[in-house]
Amino acid sequence: MMDADTQAKYEFNSRQKSVLLKLRAHMPEPLLDQLPILVEFRRFLEHLAVQDPPSTARGGFILEQVPEIRQRFMEENAGKWKKIAKQQKQKHFNPSDKDLQKLAQRWSDTYNLQTLESLLQDAPKCALCGKEATKRCSRCQNEWYCRRECQVKHWSKHKAACNVVAASNK
Repeated sequence: MMDADTQAKYEFNSRQKSVLLKLRAHMPEPLLDQLPILVEFRRFLEHLAVQDPPSTARGGFILEQVPEIRQRFMEENAGKWKKIAKQQKQKHFNPSDKDLQKLAQRWSDTYNLQTLESLLQDAPKCALCGKEATKRCSRCQNEWYCRRECQVKHWSKHKAACNVVAASNK
């Protein structure tokens, strides 16, 4: 929009000018600090606000493209819509038990604690003393400990959360 060549190709009128000027409301200072490239665009909008839109002398004709893909799709599937709807309903809205099991297994693999924790950059810390931990609560698998003594001392604080997590895992 800010380039002279682009402005020559873009047809400005008062309606389009007002639509563009509405963008200023969506560019607060923190956003401009985070995306410095928008500063120049905001400056362009401020300049546009005080002057008339640049005139574009257009000659020739406008070529309009016809949406051929949709037309071909409609022609190829004419008379098949009920069959397509039935197939979609069967496949996507009434999955078989086997499909549900596959989906549940995929979710289980995706949200596996070991997999997610392998993505962490820092080693887990002990819930009691904060040292690097190598052991975890065997019941809920959420809390980490550096040694057995820390786990025993922390049990009174961890017990309630552990019961909730362990019950939800059953």
